[in-house]
Amino acid sequence: MGRSRLPIAAPTVRWPNGRVVSTSAQSPPHGAAWWARRLALSLALGVLVGIATQRAIALGPAANEAFARSTGPWAVLAAVIGRRAPNIRAAVISATIALWSATVAFYAVGGPPGNGGTPGLWLAAIVIIGPALGWLGKTSATTGSAGSLAVGVIAGWLIGEALHNALTYGAGHWYGAPSYSGAVGWHFALAQHGASRWLSVTFDAVAAACWVVAARGPKRIVAATLIPMTAAPAVSLTAAGLLLSSPLH
Repeated sequence: MGRSRLPIAAPTVRWPNGRVVSTSAQSPPHGAAWWARRLALSLALGVLVGIATQRAIALGPAANEAFARSTGPWAVLAAVIGRRAPNIRAAVISATIALWSATVAFYAVGGPPGNGGTPGLWLAAIVIIGPALGWLGKTSATTGSAGSLAVGVIAGWLIGEALHNALTYGAGHWYGAPSYSGAVGWHFALAQHGASRWLSVTFDAVAAACWVVAARGPKRIVAATLIPMTAAPAVSLTAAGLLLSSPLH
């Protein structure tokens, strides 16, 4: 007689709410239909953000098209899609698709005036930026130090862009002179400088605060990364502005 095989109980874990879950259970693989739905949603969200930011050109005079060229809404879109993804692969792919569709939609409905780059340039850059933001978004949902660092990078970039937009505009130029020396002459009158500039600053600041609040890892790590992560984009955006700026009269 052969030996009878007794069933071996799968290892389990009890959640705080009392629910018992098998640790050996694996989630079923995502099929073609799931991917089709997720990519369609990413495409739709990208088109929506691309059109919305491009239409923001009309919010203010030519020198203050900040929200139309702000990276904040696009970065938040990709990072949120990544954060809501079930795994890194889905986060990277769907975030990249969203940014590609946002770029195509942005230029399809008019694009930026002046020297704002070309669709090919930004589509190529998204090959790196899209996966990075998708990964950062997914990692930001974790509870360890890596999650805190990811939050710091996202929030720091948003704060850096907000400071850049608030301090570096000059009349008649996209990234205008006298750069940071203009900090002493802040102009808060929307009638004089247009709503787009301050809409961009407000969006980035609020979004950065939301990411910090949503951090699941140690807040002290987030705080420690905010200063360097704020300085880096402020410097890089200023350098990019000097290269791409042109009078917008």
